[in-house]
Amino acid sequence: MNFTLPPYVPPSRSVEQYTRDLAAYNKEVHERLRLTLEELFARDFPETSIAVLGSDGRYEKSPASPIEFCVYHTQQAIPTRTLQKLTFLIQSAPETFWHELDCKNVDRPGINQYAENPQRIFPTRVTDSTLVYGSAAALDLAKSRLVEEWIGPEGKHLLERVSDKTREAKRIATSNGKQTYKGKPIRHFDLEEGIATFDPENHHLSFKAGPLRLVQYAIARGLMKHARKGERNYFETKGAVLQMPANTRDRLTYLAEQGLLLEPADARTLGEHYDYFNLLYHISENAHLRGQSTVPVDAPSFAKERLSELQQITEKIE
Repeated sequence: MNFTLPPYVPPSRSVEQYTRDLAAYNKEVHERLRLTLEELFARDFPETSIAVLGSDGRYEKSPASPIEFCVYHTQQAIPTRTLQKLTFLIQSAPETFWHELDCKNVDRPGINQYAENPQRIFPTRVTDSTLVYGSAAALDLAKSRLVEEWIGPEGKHLLERVSDKTREAKRIATSNGKQTYKGKPIRHFDLEEGIATFDPENHHLSFKAGPLRLVQYAIARGLMKHARKGERNYFETKGAVLQMPANTRDRLTYLAEQGLLLEPADARTLGEHYDYFNLLYHISENAHLRGQSTVPVDAPSFAKERLSELQQITEKIE
């Protein structure tokens, strides 16, 4: 099995052009994955959803980060042969694929959890999943049950955990990139000095740690809070989660058009800022591949203005 990534042009152009090129690149990645999986499974995989997660699912990934799969299924256990085939694909290109395969039985509680750990709450892993092969039924059911859990007995706990993540991302954004991680002070970026650091082995994550995660978690928290306000809101939220685009900027626009989270003008501005910081993040990622952990940030005063407005708009998401 020989899976290769399509050509990628690094972020050296305008934000708008890079964002369009990046979406096209990710669409081509998804199409190549579909064809590879179709060959691998000989077109026989009807009741399971194979999806990509995170930046892959959002059409926002550069080739610097590995592709991660999640298998959504309704059986008690995924057939051994299925796991073997996917494991074979992952191991065939370890520089391209994340080494762990996530599997979610959508008939079991804990859809919001990662690795069935109630202390690791990541609803964004489901909301940001995009189908690349198989039936959409299991993934759609997972998204539906995700929202059901938000209003269920564990809903308050789930909201608290996502609120914690949102606050932590905000702290990083408002402290100019500072964070204490495992008792050790680190700095993801410093816009006073005009630098950003990406060194994942030492948990330096550039602008992923502050502005990007702040927007991602603020959207999730806003949807969770809306769902918990009453029966009508619950059905509105479930419909939105099932229908909203995967891409962050497109998602903000869609939700605003549905009367959710933000006014259209704020949604548009927030999406523009998000794409700007995603470009800066990818500059850091690509530099790290070349052995350079810290990179300069062009026009840091402009970046500070964008970051400040991004923070202000996320405060409006309720």
